[in-house]
Amino acid sequence: MNFDKTILYRYTRGQCTTYEKLLVESWIDQYKLHDELHPQEMLDMLDSLDIKVIQGPKVRQFNWKLISIAASILLIVGFTFYFINNNRKSNHVLAQLAKYKTPDTGNAVLVLENDQEYNLDSLLQGDTLFSKDYLVTRLAGGELQYILHDPQAESVMNTVRTRQGGMVGLVLSDGTKLWLNANSEITYPIRFKENLREVKLKGEGYFEVAQSSYKNHRVPFYVRGDRETISVLGTKFNVNYNKKAETFLLEGRVAIAKGGPDSEVEDLDFNIELDANQVYANNKIQRTMDVSRYIDWKDGFFYLNEQPLGRIVDKLSSWYGLTIEVDPSIRENVLFGRISRKKNLKEVLEVLSAAIPMGFQYNQHKLYLKKAEF
Repeated sequence: MNFDKTILYRYTRGQCTTYEKLLVESWIDQYKLHDELHPQEMLDMLDSLDIKVIQGPKVRQFNWKLISIAASILLIVGFTFYFINNNRKSNHVLAQLAKYKTPDTGNAVLVLENDQEYNLDSLLQGDTLFSKDYLVTRLAGGELQYILHDPQAESVMNTVRTRQGGMVGLVLSDGTKLWLNANSEITYPIRFKENLREVKLKGEGYFEVAQSSYKNHRVPFYVRGDRETISVLGTKFNVNYNKKAETFLLEGRVAIAKGGPDSEVEDLDFNIELDANQVYANNKIQRTMDVSRYIDWKDGFFYLNEQPLGRIVDKLSSWYGLTIEVDPSIRENVLFGRISRKKNLKEVLEVLSAAIPMGFQYNQHKLYLKKAEF
């Protein structure tokens, strides 16, 4: 069946058939289209599609002829997906994967100094948890904030853990804000020392560190991983300690040293320094302007632009709680676009397989993605 290349234009004018309308809307999850679209507006729309793949460098300059071609490519991709997924075996596997859903709650727990655990989903906006020397309250945005009864009381350590599909925000005693991604853990004092601020991170977290001073000197903020330590004065950055240490700096400046929480900070050599829009991973510093690649999880999306399938499935594994392996023949295939984290795993894989034709093998919480067989 052939469709006019102008399907996206006709959709904005309400001129599509019912079937065409459903097809287009399966790609669009957040933009409200207007009667007439400027080329940049069309580019913004295409950047938000759940289904969009181009093998090779992204095209930066657009004209209406090229946009029409892009619409045609999207249609071809959509129908490729339709025929591939008529394969019974793939459909059977996908049906099984529908059970991997994003939790309706934050899926996080708070562990107090006495090892008592509280399910944070039961702590609603405005609720307060009472402890001996402090209170924990839930702010309007969902973050946890500490209120101390006695600022001079002995400081104790708390821990917040997130599970599969979980995410939670915190406001620490110095005003630092942080968010934890799924399957992560942060340990912190309810009150920092006057001249030292230090937390321990496992997994992935996003930080907006507040500035602090003591005796006219700025107090650094240390994030401790298993194998390295980050020194911060006041800045915004993302740290991922899952499979490899990866630090991305959005604003300000940070320094990184080899050495985990068992090392004294005075003994560490902070010889790796990052400026804004730099990322440190695999012992290398690189510059990037693609912020969403590193903080997509905080905004509720799987960001795909210019990323290989192998990197995407690492995020899916952590979010949905299963092991996913990719055949080398498709592991480096590059994707463009983004997918909402609210979708279940079946829906996400349907979108990905529309872009990269693939087959599925699944057994006991292990999923294998392979090149589609025609």
